[in-house]
Amino acid sequence: MRRPLLQRAFATYAALACALAASAAAAVGWARTPPPLGRAPSIRIVDVRPLRSPDSGLRDLITHTLAVRVAIHAWTLLPYQPGAAASDNRPGAGHWRLYLDGQPLGDNLGDEHVSYAYVPPGMHWLAAELSNADSTSLDPAVWAEPVILHVPRVIRRWQTGWRGTPETGTPTFTPPHKRKERKEDHAKDA
Repeated sequence: MRRPLLQRAFATYAALACALAASAAAAVGWARTPPPLGRAPSIRIVDVRPLRSPDSGLRDLITHTLAVRVAIHAWTLLPYQPGAAASDNRPGAGHWRLYLDGQPLGDNLGDEHVSYAYVPPGMHWLAAELSNADSTSLDPAVWAEPVILHVPRVIRRWQTGWRGTPETGTPTFTPPHKRKERKEDHAKDA
């Protein structure tokens, strides 16, 4: 009797989380990046991890600084060029930009696929966008599917996956393709 109740509660919570993410994405105009066809550029967030340090004093300072890694296909990352103008834009080349809760965190200039961002405790969502050399958006815009991130007040564990409570533990990050696999696994079990 208790198990069906827990399954219904989990299903309700999952549906609510998906609806919240979809409505938030629609509110700021984000659309899911279509799968790459041929040489169409694409970007997706593949990993989010807290920074590590063996120094306990430094660890407390960088606790909520997260490394965000992206995968980019059919796009060349350009080196930093001060004062880039529209005439410097090239097809299939430019930079990428990270967004936290709909606010841009700045362009990632150069050939790095990792960005670092301070993320305060709480529920957040991250997204990434490809941009031209002059930092303007592409037309049409190319976005990564937003990911939902839960950051506890105190991060005490460094393993991947959830450990702890909303107050202490490890940030929860589930990439979009893993969420789909988990839903399929749950459907098979039912």
